[in-house]
Formats: sequence, structure tokens, C-alpha cells
Amino acid sequence: MCKFSKDEDISYEITVNKKRYEAVFYQKSLKYDSLLKEKEMQAKEAELEITIQKKLQAEREQFSETIRKQEQEKTLLKDKDYQLKMLELALAVYF
Repeated sequence: MCKFSKDEDISYEITVNKKRYEAVFYQKSLKYDSLLKEKEMQAKEAELEITIQKKLQAEREQFSETIRKQEQEKTLLKDKDYQLKMLELALAVYF
């Protein structure tokens, strides 16, 4: 592909210097455009899927952490309840 400068006077070059110019024109097909759009859509869908998966993973981790903390609290409450019962029994024995 040959390009010429903007300040080149094409009319002058053709008439005086007998210079020849050729041009080729082409048009993209609709099939090409639709394939290009389809590829773009697929890329966007893949990016969206990755984003969703990352968010889901973060929520799963947060949910797991919440469950772990609740189970720790439950265990602590059971321990305290056991200790209180033992204290009640000890007091009942002494009094």
C-alpha cells in the first residue's frame, strides 16, 4: 500500500508528470462484522463470568468465616453453661 502526502497535487502530477494512481476499495462483509461482534460478546461474557466467580468465592469465604465464628461462640457458650452447672452442683453439695 502506497500513500502520498496531503500536499501532493494529484491533478498536477497526472497531467504534467504523467503519473498514474491506482486505488483499491473493499467492503467488509456483514458476516465479518457479525463474527467480530460475536467474539466481542463472548469476551464480555467470559469477563463477566470471571467477575461473578470472584464475587461468589469472596462471599463463600465470608460466609465460611461467619459460620466458623458462630460455632466458636456456640462452643464457648456450651463451656460456660457446663461450668455454671458444675458450680451449681458444687454449691448444692456444700450447702
